[in-house]
Amino acid sequence: MFDSENGALDSLLNHIYQKSISEVILAIMKIEEINFTDELAATIKQHKISVIGKLISKIASENDEETCLNAKDILQKLLEDVPDYL
Repeated sequence: MFDSENGALDSLLNHIYQKSISEVILAIMKIEEINFTDELAATIKQHKISVIGKLISKIASENDEETCLNAKDILQKLLEDVPDYL
């Protein structure tokens, strides 16, 4: 999933207008890096940062309403899960 050459996350982001796909993206974004080796954890973190940037760009007005709403929903749910101490 996090292999940069297969582009699975980018493919999922292209279909974010579908609610079920946005739920899969949210689940992927909630994967905790501490469960992996340091190298893989760093790769996962880099991909998550990239996905967050792409989600923000999906909120742009030129996208359809479902795409904007689903991107906003993912970002909102991720922010709700941020620990208070950060």
